[in-house]
Amino acid sequence: MKDTPNKKSLDGSSKINELAKQLTGVLSETFFGDNQRRYNMMKISSHGLVSTKVAPDGSIQKDVVFVPDNKPTVDIEDIRGNTVSIHLVGRLEYRCNPSGDNYIYAYYVSKHSDEEIIMNPKLVFSNIDINELDDNPEYSDLVANMLLSKNNIELSQVGGYIGEIRQQSSLPVGEQRVSPGFYTFQMSENYLLEYDGEVIEAVTAYQAQQQKKQQKAKENNNEER
Repeated sequence: MKDTPNKKSLDGSSKINELAKQLTGVLSETFFGDNQRRYNMMKISSHGLVSTKVAPDGSIQKDVVFVPDNKPTVDIEDIRGNTVSIHLVGRLEYRCNPSGDNYIYAYYVSKHSDEEIIMNPKLVFSNIDINELDDNPEYSDLVANMLLSKNNIELSQVGGYIGEIRQQSSLPVGEQRVSPGFYTFQMSENYLLEYDGEVIEAVTAYQAQQQKKQQKAKENNNEER
């Protein structure tokens, strides 16, 4: 008779240990503001994979084009009870050698509670399955608490690119891997976060072109005054 409560106690302890492992591993940045994974993604950027084209001014630039769109805003909730708003505004199309035509979606993401604004709208690039947000609680939680976490947006992002969630298991949960052109972090048993160096090259090229246009417009305004 004495064995039964001891067994229950061990089972309870095991569950607590497993929960603690999850909190200090996958969701640690949500609670403590950091985790052990890598943040500097610029080092995995590819070089020369994105094709070039001749611009109207005769210069050679990367073959990237932003195609505007405007989808309804989707709201999900993070682990703190804050509202995370996701507004798809377009996609960045680019051409690479040898993979051909590709694209990455663009979103404005913001966060607020009932009392305050947590994060003003930020432009980010990723591929978020909007339908899965309603139908898949695990996927929705990972989008809200990992992909769109403060650390991933402010520390990992390169030119606004915040990586992509893929349904795949290739590493132990909480482990990371850096390979040529890719960074992978296993967020759960079913999903990983991946950064693609090819996308980084395309997004940073687009941002550089935008900055150049803004600088040119500023110079033209100054000349007209």
